[in-house]
Amino acid sequence: STLFPYTTLFRSSYIEKMFKFKSEHKENVIILIGNHDMQYIINQAETNRYEYDLAKKSDLCSLFEDYQDLIYGVAYNIGEKYLISHAGVTFDWYVKYCTSDEKNVPLTPLSEIVENINKMWKKKKGAFTFRANAKLSDHYGISAAQSPVWVRPLTLWYHNIFGVDSGKIQIVGHTAFDNDDFGIQKDTCDRIGTI
Repeated sequence: STLFPYTTLFRSSYIEKMFKFKSEHKENVIILIGNHDMQYIINQAETNRYEYDLAKKSDLCSLFEDYQDLIYGVAYNIGEKYLISHAGVTFDWYVKYCTSDEKNVPLTPLSEIVENINKMWKKKKGAFTFRANAKLSDHYGISAAQSPVWVRPLTLWYHNIFGVDSGKIQIVGHTAFDNDDFGIQKDTCDRIGTI
């Protein structure tokens, strides 16, 4: 409890600095939503690091609301090759929330896929929560229906929106690499076409 005020102050000040940096460098900075900030945007506990007191005081919730226009969304693309999101986009989640035409997903331009994901974020933030997409006892984001802020690398490998050998690459950062496990993790990322 002694550290809590410092933690709150640090997080709020760090996030505010990030938004101010973005506003000063609009053309060079893209802000995407991840699972830890998403929970303060919707003001609902969705991770084990959610701080109820912080949400109640609304420091972080207010910051995200005040600067919401600076947030690009959940996904971003570079050309038609790179899809960037916090955790990755699975075929299952995309078909569940963004299209009913699953046969044409592989033919859909990447820019349109990103646009559909970000439209869904604006329309139905609940589609990105852990609880909405959990199946049975999935506490770790391993369900193929998990959203682009939750899914884990191995699930992304099996259920990648692009399928196999598409030449497209997903860039993600949700799951940290353990130094002892780096070889296995890197191999998994290479095999799913993910950085």
